[in-house]
Amino acid sequence: MRQYSKVCCWIYIVIMNNMKTHTQSGFTLFIALVVMSAILLGSMAVADSVWKQLRLSSNHKESSKAFAAANNGIECALYYDLPRFDYFNKDVLGNVSCGQNKSASVSRSVINATTDVFSFSLDFEQGSSAGVTVTKEVTFDSEGDVVSTDTTIESRGYNTSDASARRIERAVRASYTL
Repeated sequence: MRQYSKVCCWIYIVIMNNMKTHTQSGFTLFIALVVMSAILLGSMAVADSVWKQLRLSSNHKESSKAFAAANNGIECALYYDLPRFDYFNKDVLGNVSCGQNKSASVSRSVINATTDVFSFSLDFEQGSSAGVTVTKEVTFDSEGDVVSTDTTIESRGYNTSDASARRIERAVRASYTL
C-alpha cells in the first residue's frame, strides 16, 4: 500500500507540474493576443487619420478651385461694368468673354421699373464653372433724373461643371453705389 501511495503522489506531482506549465502558456497566449489587438487598433487609428487627412486635402484643393471660379466670375462682371463699357445698362446685350473661357450670353430680367437683373455662366478650362448675377437698382429724384445706381454682383463658383455629389460651391459678392 505504501508503494501505491508513492505512485499516486508521483502522478499527482506530474499532473500538477503539467497544469502549471499549461496555465502559464495560456497566459502567454492571452498576453500575446492583447498586445496584437492593441497594435491592430493603433494601426487602424493611424490609417483612419491618414484617410481623413487625404480627404481634407482633396476638399481643400476642390474648394480652392471653386473659389477661383467665383473670383474669376466676379472679376469678369466688374470688368464689363466699367464706365467705358457700361455693359449692364444697355437694352441690347451680347456676349461676355473673360480670360480663356468661351463667350457666354447674358440674359436680362426686369424686376420692376428701377431694378434689372443680368446673369451669365462661365465655364473654365480646368472643369470649374461660375454663375454670375448682376443686380442694378436705380434711384431717381423727383424730376426723373438718376441720383444713384446700386450694383450688386454675386458670383457662385463650382469646382466642376456637373452637379455631382462631390460638387463644391463658393460665392463672392461685391456691392457698390455710383
